[in-house]
Amino acid sequence: MKLRLLHLTDIHFPNTPGELLYGVDTEQTCQAVLTQAFIHHGGFDLLLITGDLAADPKSPEVYRRLAACLAVYGVDTVALPGNHDHYPWLATHFHCPSVVNLPGWQVLCLNSQIPGEPGGALSEMELAWLEQQLAEPLDGYRLLCLHHSPLPLGSAWLDTMTLTNGEALLALAQRSASVRALLHGHVHQAAEHSVDGVSVIATPSTCAQFLPGSETFALDDKPPAYRIIELGPAGQIHSQLYWLDSGRVFNKA
Repeated sequence: MKLRLLHLTDIHFPNTPGELLYGVDTEQTCQAVLTQAFIHHGGFDLLLITGDLAADPKSPEVYRRLAACLAVYGVDTVALPGNHDHYPWLATHFHCPSVVNLPGWQVLCLNSQIPGEPGGALSEMELAWLEQQLAEPLDGYRLLCLHHSPLPLGSAWLDTMTLTNGEALLALAQRSASVRALLHGHVHQAAEHSVDGVSVIATPSTCAQFLPGSETFALDDKPPAYRIIELGPAGQIHSQLYWLDSGRVFNKA
């Protein structure tokens, strides 16, 4: 039996309808991504959102509106915080567990947020918890999820905002035979690397994208995107990235 996950990230939902980010109506692009994903690829076991649900939350209302937008699809949704999120408000309207148990798989959700900072880190307590969790016997496989990238991506300005202790996270993942992949957002671009057998996968934003390899801040012309991940019973992972209304598929793996 395969599990199908829909991965969205960096939605940057606005406080009020019509607000723009980078010239993009992020509420409209979120709706468009959801429509395309569910019409063409529906039948998901989990909707996973890896941070920056809100653009600049000024009240819990932004999370209430986004939750209402997602609720119509009737899929279990898990969210974790990004650097733009107000975590207490996020947790009021979204399910934010540390562990999600699925048939044959366990999803571990990590909080890499440093309040008020664009970059991220895992606290000593979070790393200790992860080490303990990974030491627990599991009849299956694990997927690790967080907002910030544990790896530099070759973009000078963006690489100042990665996970400061990414090496520690990757070392834990590599030591565990159960960990198959690490999924993240934050970088507003597609990326996929293999680090000693662990896939590190970045999904672009549902709104605007950053230009890969840029020395300074620059926007790409790629459209909004979403990723579908299939998890197999023997630890297989099939990751496929879709661009909104483009008819293109990227990073087939």
